[in-house]
Amino acid sequence: MGHGGRGRYDIDPATGVAKNCSGLNGELHQSYGVDLRPLQAKCCTPNVDCAACRLYAPALTTLLFRQRDFMGSAPVFDGWLSMCEQWGRIFLPDGEA
Repeated sequence: MGHGGRGRYDIDPATGVAKNCSGLNGELHQSYGVDLRPLQAKCCTPNVDCAACRLYAPALTTLLFRQRDFMGSAPVFDGWLSMCEQWGRIFLPDGEA
């Protein structure tokens, strides 16, 4: 599925870090190391270039919040709904999707 003709993430040119990735450590998300301490890095995979990142959970979640990008036509919106449903089947426990 496409993402509205633009890259998956809005990249900050100064830092190279995605500004709108739902997997970034911050107010709404925090990754933890195997020692159960919060990671101080940008995300759970700090060695991955944000512009090329295709990590499944954060990438799909980021697209879930871009609903308006997928409202151009019924087939495109249907594809977005299918993606939301797929995300729910993968990442939500049974009975919650």
